[in-house]
Amino acid sequence: MSKIKVIIFDADHTLYSFDAEEAYDDMFSYLARVLNEEKTVVERVWREHINNILNSRDAKNPEKRSRYYSLFIVLGQFGLVDDDGMERVMEEALAIFWDRVLATISPAVPNLEDFLSDLASRYTLCIASDEFRDFLELKLNRVVPLWRDVFKLVITPENMGTMKPSRKYYRYVLKNLDVKPEECVVVGDSWERDLKPAKELGMKTVLISEKKKGNPDAHIKTLSDLENVLEKL
Repeated sequence: MSKIKVIIFDADHTLYSFDAEEAYDDMFSYLARVLNEEKTVVERVWREHINNILNSRDAKNPEKRSRYYSLFIVLGQFGLVDDDGMERVMEEALAIFWDRVLATISPAVPNLEDFLSDLASRYTLCIASDEFRDFLELKLNRVVPLWRDVFKLVITPENMGTMKPSRKYYRYVLKNLDVKPEECVVVGDSWERDLKPAKELGMKTVLISEKKKGNPDAHIKTLSDLENVLEKL
C-alpha cells in the first residue's frame, strides 16, 4: 500500500499549458511599435539578455529572472530611460503578454478542479513553482478557481529566494507539513528542474512528458494517468 501523504505539483505544463510563443510575439509586436524598431530586432535583444542572465551567476536570482526586470533592461538598451514612460510601457507590455497567456491556457485534464479536489480528499496537495506569485495566481484563477481550498501550500521564488532547480522548495514542504521525504511525491514536466532535487532528498517522483528523461520513479504522458501510478509508489 502506498505511503504517500503529500503530492507536490509543478504548475506550468504540469497542471495546465499555454502558448508562450504567441504571448511573446504579441509583446514584441507592441514593443516594436512603441520603440519604432523591427520586431525581430526587439526579440533578438530580449533573447540576448535572457541568455546572458541564464549564463551568469544571477541565473537563479528571482529579481534578475523576472520579466519586469528584463523589460527594464531591454527598454534601456533602446534608449527609453524616462521613468514614467518606461513604467507605462512595461505595464502595457506585460498586460499584453498575460492577456495572451490567459487566452490560450488550458487545463491538463478536463474538469481539473474536480480532479484535484478528489485528490485533495485523500492527499495533501501543494504547488512548488518558479513562476512568480502574482502571475501564478492569474493562471490558477483561470483553471482552478478554488485553488486556495485545494492546495495546502503554494511555494514560489519569492518564498525561496531562488529559482528552480533547488532543494529549498521541497525542504520547505517537509518542514511546514512535518512529513518524511518518502511520504511525498513530486509531479512535474522537467526531470532537471522539478524532479531531480526532490529525488535527491528521498522523495518519490513522477515525470509528465512524452518521452522519459532522467530517472523518475514513474513516467506518465498525461496528468490523467497519475492515479494509476500513485498506489504503486
